[in-house]
Amino acid sequence: MLEKLKKIKNHLISRIDPKTKKRMVKALPGTLLLVLLFSVVLFTIFHSTDGFTTLIETEHASLITEKGSMSFTGYTLRDEQLITSEYGGSVYYLAQDAQRVNPGDELARVYEAESDETVEILVKEIDRCIEILEESIGDGHFTLGESKNVQNGISKIYYTMMRAVANGNAGDIASSYDDLLILLNKMQVFLNNDGELSELLEEYRTQKSRLEDYYKGNYQTVSAEEGGYFFKGIDGYEGVYSSKNIEELTYNSFFEMIGKDSNKGEYVGKMLVDYRWYIAVPTVKGISDTFAVGGEYDMTFPDNGNRILKMELDNVIFDDTGARSIMLFSCGIVGEELSSLRVQQVSVVSRNVTGYRIPVSAVCELGGSTGVYILKDGMASFRKVVILYEGDGYYIVSAENRNSDGYYVYLALNDNIIINCKNMYEGKVIE
Repeated sequence: MLEKLKKIKNHLISRIDPKTKKRMVKALPGTLLLVLLFSVVLFTIFHSTDGFTTLIETEHASLITEKGSMSFTGYTLRDEQLITSEYGGSVYYLAQDAQRVNPGDELARVYEAESDETVEILVKEIDRCIEILEESIGDGHFTLGESKNVQNGISKIYYTMMRAVANGNAGDIASSYDDLLILLNKMQVFLNNDGELSELLEEYRTQKSRLEDYYKGNYQTVSAEEGGYFFKGIDGYEGVYSSKNIEELTYNSFFEMIGKDSNKGEYVGKMLVDYRWYIAVPTVKGISDTFAVGGEYDMTFPDNGNRILKMELDNVIFDDTGARSIMLFSCGIVGEELSSLRVQQVSVVSRNVTGYRIPVSAVCELGGSTGVYILKDGMASFRKVVILYEGDGYYIVSAENRNSDGYYVYLALNDNIIINCKNMYEGKVIE
């Protein structure tokens, strides 16, 4: 190949006029020097600007908090006592679901025979009206100071309801209705216009007495034997999914317990006698090891309107091999909606990681350090990072880096991160 090039060169030179050839030979040293100098300058500019123009994408380093969660099947365990009656007819409840009651409080009136359910509903509504009127009238005397408090209360509830209307929150409107009605009635009492309220109260009491006469025959009033929370609904697992002997629960006894059938009989209701209840979560050792006994975790209940409760991890129970486990979470908040499901999906927040969120494509290695390039003063500048968490296509890196040993410093808030570190190097000029 070299010989062939020499022949081509000699052939071209042989065709040049002798006078021209002589002038070229004289000018050659200066021309070569000029070309060489121009080439060096051109190469330097091209290299420093990556072909005169480098197009990049950047984003600013900003703080985020990543909430990582795990989904499980949870089993609700409670210490419950069933409430019975010698009669099996209609039940007129005197206590509400999830109501806290004391020993001796009346829970229900159980009749010997069946009666019309519509009458029971009507009596409950009359009870509500009586309660509102009794609270409104009080002893019939209000001071000027109390009057001011009532006026302020009316204004506050009114604007709360208006905001609820604007936001479409019908539930907030309904919950404020009775409170507003009581305050408006109290203003009538203060203005000495409570005569009609008193007459209406007596009328409601008379109606209730007549309706109660509708329940013919004998009845039994059921009262609470001990304090706790009252619930009407029965599912037959009250004596199965139990937390009564929670300290003695083992891995094997738990699965024996949840394998039993329900035993739904005729009961008036049930009492949750221990306010603390539990969610048992079967899992494996590798997962339960990521949780700390005694720690508090946010648990979400998708089947109950995604309600979130703070649950404490009381214990982790392992099987004989130590490979499988049951995480036992507990809570002291009792709610009507959480009482209906024995088995449900739960989601537990297992981590809260705060730091800078950066794309995986922005991370590279330089001199044994992991980091990113940022755009600073028109050039690429390397910044070290400490990776805390890896997500789908992104990292969360530490935002608390006070140690900056070595030449390179750590990534900081609002640094302009170059999201693709390919072909980047320290000091690269970027237009």
